[in-house]
Amino acid sequence: MNFFLLGTPINNIPKIQNYDLDLHRLFKIVRLYGGFNKVTKNGHWNRVYIKMGLPDEATPKHCRAIEHAYKK
Repeated sequence: MNFFLLGTPINNIPKIQNYDLDLHRLFKIVRLYGGFNKVTKNGHWNRVYIKMGLPDEATPKHCRAIEHAYKK
């Protein structure tokens, strides 16, 4: 189980469809939509994916990947 610790280094930048994921932007967008719990409850990961400006369509697979990257 992974635990978030302040000061923990990010060794590998997460990628979605071979594009580096801007974690700060992802955090801000999720916060804009009300936070992780609200985005998950309302199924808005597709909106987060689109708002991130990633090039491909927001498929369920891509939305799960961005949710997983956020949790990690």
